[in-house]
Amino acid sequence: MRHLSHGQQKRVALARALLHSPRTLILDEPESGLDQRSRGVLAGIINEYRSPGRSVIMTTHMLDFGLQLADSVALLERGRVAMHEAVTPSTIADLQQQLGDQVPETAGTA
Repeated sequence: MRHLSHGQQKRVALARALLHSPRTLILDEPESGLDQRSRGVLAGIINEYRSPGRSVIMTTHMLDFGLQLADSVALLERGRVAMHEAVTPSTIADLQQQLGDQVPETAGTA
């Protein structure tokens, strides 16, 4: 994998993670280094993977990307959980009020 681009390395890592269909898929910033088109493909893969009996736990610095995929959200502040709630229109509105531009109005819409 040394000669692959960062985006290609991310794709290989995702394929390896999905290979055995784990009940819980843990992804650490899977969108980093991906262009917008590739992030859309990634979102589709994550949405297809989510089903009864399966969970996806994902960290991200792209709050809008995470909210589009999430059923619930936990925000960390200084290493502690500052908020943990189900993703609803009111949750998104509250986040928009608190964080401003970091949460676009389209967040949470699939």
